[in-house]
Amino acid sequence: MLKSRIPLFTRRYAITLLAILWSNYKRKIEVNLDELYSDWQVMRPSRTTYSTLVREFAEWEVIDLRPGTKKSEKIITISEAFVESSMLNSGATLDEFMVRMSDHVKTK
Repeated sequence: MLKSRIPLFTRRYAITLLAILWSNYKRKIEVNLDELYSDWQVMRPSRTTYSTLVREFAEWEVIDLRPGTKKSEKIITISEAFVESSMLNSGATLDEFMVRMSDHVKTK
């Protein structure tokens, strides 16, 4: 399952988004899409890039989006299925996960 997701992580800023989400996951912090976007803006990518990656992460079941306390609010977290399939729950750090992944990614 992880190999099928690898092209997603070769996209620009995908690793940044995953790192922010992983950090929140490890600290057991839940954030909504707007709070995550505020963290995201540090790297200065566009809102469109952010929205596209969030949508693709959801399609690939990397993240879970669920309703928040407000009607329009969405809470975003790394999905448990992704954590289990990517071996992140084995105590691996994000760096170790990226090294594992890079063994399968071919660059130009």
